[in-house]
Amino acid sequence: FGKAAPYARRIFEETQAAQLEWVGDDPKRSLRIFENVGTPAISNELLARHAALWREAEAAVKDEAPSYGYNVRMGAFSTGYTRFLRGSRAYWVTRHPERFDGVVDAVGLARSLLAAMNEAKNIRIAEGRGRTENFRARLESVVESGTARTASDSARAYAIAFHPGLGKLVADAKAEKGKSVELSFKHYEWSAQFPMRSVAYDPGVDYLVRVRLRADVRKDAPPDSEVFWAGVYDPVQKRGLGKGLSLKAKDVKDGWAWYDVCTFKPTDDCYVWIGPGRFDKGKSTESPSHRGVWVDAVEIIRK
Repeated sequence: FGKAAPYARRIFEETQAAQLEWVGDDPKRSLRIFENVGTPAISNELLARHAALWREAEAAVKDEAPSYGYNVRMGAFSTGYTRFLRGSRAYWVTRHPERFDGVVDAVGLARSLLAAMNEAKNIRIAEGRGRTENFRARLESVVESGTARTASDSARAYAIAFHPGLGKLVADAKAEKGKSVELSFKHYEWSAQFPMRSVAYDPGVDYLVRVRLRADVRKDAPPDSEVFWAGVYDPVQKRGLGKGLSLKAKDVKDGWAWYDVCTFKPTDDCYVWIGPGRFDKGKSTESPSHRGVWVDAVEIIRK
């Protein structure tokens, strides 16, 4: 690390100390390699201080060998990754942006994380390549469609995060941003998610979520067969929020169209989920209603 070594050492030692303090003498607490980014062992304040220290570290080696600066940027990636996933806000759908003073700027952070991934060319956030591709797509979506930190009653997110193997990002000339998430016709799993933790919203207020999509409906599709379904789920409450959408073949419009999913009161833990329509897998290996669904955007509207 060259002249950045004291900064890096301080970050590593403070991280270890915070983790050991959290574990203490509690036999129910342990540090594991698969601890999630929300672990209480590392506070938001500690992460913010370490982000500042990484910036100081990079400044300290600006006149040294390029490899030192590279090592600092790669070291800073894990801090930025954790801050991004933990609660940075990218979409502002609030009349009270002052409530979020001090909240991490997701757009700027996403831009720096993308830059690091492009520089390294070999960063993986998991063993499987699919999760890394998913994360990159999410960063690109935030950079492209993240909204300004100001009062607003609506925001749109494009190229939302998809589950590897269940959805994929494809070039799409007719989509608003030139890309869409393609959902398969061979399953009906929840294929993509949009976390409300990435939205600055007003608690206790009703919000409408809607999606812009198009579908290749089969000519012989039963009118009441399901082409697409979506909803909002809160894993803490373990229940859906709002009624949700079950789009039938007879109700699909030509080309791209907006469809209301539901009205709900957001929480930081809930997320919007989408998937291709359900069908009887005991009778068929593919949907009788469509040959694919493409999702362009999710829109959150304050009521």
